Amino acid sequence: MSKLPFALLVPVGLLAACKPPETVKALRYSIVLAESGLELTHGGGRWVQEIYFPELKVACTLVHEHKDLLAAKGAEPRLCAFPADRPRNDLTGLHDAKPSAIEEIEVPKELAEEIRKLAELRKRWEDETWRLGQSIASGKLMKELPQEAR
Repeated sequence: MSKLPFALLVPVGLLAACKPPETVKALRYSIVLAESGLELTHGGGRWVQEIYFPELKVACTLVHEHKDLLAAKGAEPRLCAFPADRPRNDLTGLHDAKPSAIEEIEVPKELAEEIRKLAELRKRWEDETWRLGQSIASGKLMKELPQEAR
């Protein structure tokens, strides 16, 4: 048993419990999101912030969308996460755009891991849509309709 008085043991225990959470380094910058290349080349799209996690090779953007178009609620935050090899802040080639500034930030490790898992789930979903699309098409269960049939 410790020879330290009880009064000293409690604060030490509290200090251990109040330890700041582990963090992961990340890069935050701005990008333009557009529905198509045509929209983008004609000055359309909207600016959003993106965070890139170099150690995890994952990026995410926060967009505000209407979850239910019929509900009276306003736009709500929605996170999009995906695998990424590098930041996507280099906008050169878009009119007079230059690379957006990169800010180093710290993100709680637990949150970064959840974002990584979401990115993996999205990648798996994307891969499955292509695989199942091939299966449906090769099995002649559905086909692309000619323009006039639409």
